Amino acid sequence: TMLSDLLDLSKMEAGRMSVETIEFNLETLLDRTIALWSAEAGRKGLELRCVSVDDFPTCMASDPTRLRQILNNLLSNAIKFTPEGGRIVVSTHRTPDDELELVVRDDGAAFDVQETYQKAVRGASFGLVGMRERATLLGGSLDILSQPGKGTEVRARLPLK
Repeated sequence: TMLSDLLDLSKMEAGRMSVETIEFNLETLLDRTIALWSAEAGRKGLELRCVSVDDFPTCMASDPTRLRQILNNLLSNAIKFTPEGGRIVVSTHRTPDDELELVVRDDGAAFDVQETYQKAVRGASFGLVGMRERATLLGGSLDILSQPGKGTEVRARLPLK
């Protein structure tokens, strides 16, 4: 995964990262991604669940590979930094602009978002920068709210057709 992220980051920096627009089922993508991480979360004694707040069409178009990469990275970080017995919730919402808002909330250790982003830009970590770049590449955004004692919430807003 790290090698793939590094290669993607170098493609993004060179302006050679491609985006597909293909039809996919959001519910299936979410279910499969949550299933992939359930065992890892279970080994750590974490509750991992997905809540879809709004109904989405059965079929929508975007780049499911990039969307899955964003979600995989966010879940990996949440599992890594949430202590045993913690909770991670993935939720989806439809924004007033008819975008997908994908939210990953955990009650793990909070961090200084600005400091972490600056370290990532300097090369200490590319996960956060890579996810933000992927969201931007898809025409969306990625925002992080991290509060000591309350955990971290990451919101990816992405246009979908």
